[in-house]
Amino acid sequence: MTALDRRLALLSALALALAGCSQGSPVLARIGSRTITVAEFTDVARGAGGRYPGSPDSAKAMLLEDLIRRSQMLERAWRSGLLVDSLVRRYRRNVEGEVLAAALVEREVPRDVPVTDAEVAQFYEWRKTSAHVQAIYASDRGMAEQAMRDLERGEDFAAVADHYNQQGMIPRGGDLGFLTPGTLVNPLDGYVRDAPLGRPVGPIEVHGQGWFILRVMERRPEAQEPLALQQANLRGVLQQRKQRALAMRAFEHLREAYRLEVDPEGPRTLFARFNTPPLIEGMGGESAPPPPSPGERARVLARYDGGEGYRGVYTLGDAVDELDQGADPPPAKMLPAFQIWIESRVLQRLLVLEARRRHLHQEPAIARRIENRVDDYVLDSIYQAEVLTRAEPTDDEVRAAYERQSPSLAELGGAHVMHLTVPDSALAEMVIQHARAAPTLRDAILHSSPGIQVHEEDVRYPTTDSLWSGLRPALAATEPGAYVGPLPAGKGWIVIQVISKQQEIPPFEKLTPVLQHNLRAEAAQLAQERLLGRLLDSLRRALPPWVDRAQLKRIPWPVGAGGGPGA
Repeated sequence: MTALDRRLALLSALALALAGCSQGSPVLARIGSRTITVAEFTDVARGAGGRYPGSPDSAKAMLLEDLIRRSQMLERAWRSGLLVDSLVRRYRRNVEGEVLAAALVEREVPRDVPVTDAEVAQFYEWRKTSAHVQAIYASDRGMAEQAMRDLERGEDFAAVADHYNQQGMIPRGGDLGFLTPGTLVNPLDGYVRDAPLGRPVGPIEVHGQGWFILRVMERRPEAQEPLALQQANLRGVLQQRKQRALAMRAFEHLREAYRLEVDPEGPRTLFARFNTPPLIEGMGGESAPPPPSPGERARVLARYDGGEGYRGVYTLGDAVDELDQGADPPPAKMLPAFQIWIESRVLQRLLVLEARRRHLHQEPAIARRIENRVDDYVLDSIYQAEVLTRAEPTDDEVRAAYERQSPSLAELGGAHVMHLTVPDSALAEMVIQHARAAPTLRDAILHSSPGIQVHEEDVRYPTTDSLWSGLRPALAATEPGAYVGPLPAGKGWIVIQVISKQQEIPPFEKLTPVLQHNLRAEAAQLAQERLLGRLLDSLRRALPPWVDRAQLKRIPWPVGAGGGPGA
């Protein structure tokens, strides 16, 4: 690992991976207005200790130095005003939303949902039978009920499925093939197991997805591996299904608590924007729709009301902004999917609102998680602006990269070799075994098989001989005195000993464009390290740290699960 790699591992990627609050922990170092506590140091050391070899005192000093550099860069960012930049503010808002939503989901959907052995055994029994299933999907109950009436009038299930199903969402005819229990979400999965053969059942609501009609056409037994071999996997599947059920229930409660309603015209408004782009004048092609006007931005797609201070609307402008910021768009040709998409985007907002309502943003661990993400963004911005964009390698750095890689750039100009050819591979292997105990291939043959002729030859490159041309890479990689082969050659097997080689390192100008590009890229790494070192040196002069060396010495190394003093 280069010095640059090690520095960036802490300065840009590692972050202070803190799980809790360090209030009350002794201060280990102070840099301007920022501090590094013993608790923070030990939290980082648990995950990064292996990156710092050497004696305990040396390793701890190196780690603390990297944390000080990180703090110096962040302190400079604060003083320069970078942390109140509009891009940073927007990034902070996005991060806060992501972290708070994830924190609330973690509260509602625990990772260690229990699954009993009896549940695993039952699931195993269910999977001994698969079912051939057809399905019809509708985004609302009215469409599903109409599809069911069509079936009750005797219309063919496949024809009704093709009429109502969105193209590309479900196979033609609604034919899902043979499914084993656990393939579909609940409650559909229960019908796959228990529904009567040949009779449509439904409409069946799947919260957040729509309405379904199923028909089980056939059931058949399925071969199973022993339960003992599948138990861990089946337990994981059941745990994921329970977590999904808990998540759907939590979203449903959130939807009800905030009285979330999608405007009847909301999906059509968004659908129209996706599916009626203007033509590019004079070109006859399609373009993205223009930015919405203020009036269009204000069009309401959904409303929610969780009481005073927790009510609002979701507009077309909100949707456009989220799509511009990277939100996954709805399928452009599926109107029903726009209803689900709008609900999902509003639910993301409601997760954040509910998290704030519960004051999760004030919990130290969550607040620190947000700060760490923002700090990493700022560090990356500093590195991009002051290192990457300015890292033009000097001629000396290009030359240093060339000299460092010169052994691998050497080209084989010729080789002095001894070789022999024998009729079969077994004899060739025997020759190799004897040859390794002798000074040369000729000496080995004189003692073991004097009837075999050994040839001595100078091979020069480039050559028109197809055998030696093909062996050039192998000869280049073989040290003098070592052997190549046995290899098939004509009607026999050839064994070669490299006696000596002539290799030349071509000048930089004669290298291929690809090699020149690679060397310049390596030189750019040297330039980045030079600029980063210069930046860190200037920060150290401008922001000299105070360090409690006695406190650092008392911290055990490596840091164990119990942490260090003051943790």
